[in-house]
Amino acid sequence: MKARMLVVLLEGQEAAAIQGITALVAVARAERAVVRLAYLHRIPSPRMDRHGRVVADTDREMARIAGTAVESLQVAARPYTDVEIETVARFGAPGPELGFELDAFAPTLVTFLTARARGPLARLQLWALRRRIWLRPGVRLIVLETAWWRPEALRREPATTPLWEFIRMAGGPY
Repeated sequence: MKARMLVVLLEGQEAAAIQGITALVAVARAERAVVRLAYLHRIPSPRMDRHGRVVADTDREMARIAGTAVESLQVAARPYTDVEIETVARFGAPGPELGFELDAFAPTLVTFLTARARGPLARLQLWALRRRIWLRPGVRLIVLETAWWRPEALRREPATTPLWEFIRMAGGPY
């Protein structure tokens, strides 16, 4: 029997999941595991237009979000054909939905893909979810942290001194 690896992705961690897919596949190869990516999202409110009319009800919003998440995760996992990866999206509160997913898939290894720089409330929520898993017998827990990417960091001036400035300070030909 192959090992089963459940990867927990919360709402807002899509970029962390796509960034960390190579580390995830490396762990799955080492464990010889079947991977299930579980995307947990809160129940969305209906989408409204600017006049207050419902454009898409809750069911359509859930279908749109699930389709987008599953498709983007499958595209990121497509190059790794040697690892069996399936993706599922669940809607509701993360705690109970994670419990349902643990009961349905019965994993031997649970992995969290997270970004480093998150707020204190998000870290507390992740801690509570990890504690739920930690208390289950026979389930191991791994947390893979990915780098936090900020687009505004690319727009700032570089913090290093240019090479010509170092040459001038050292008494060079300039």
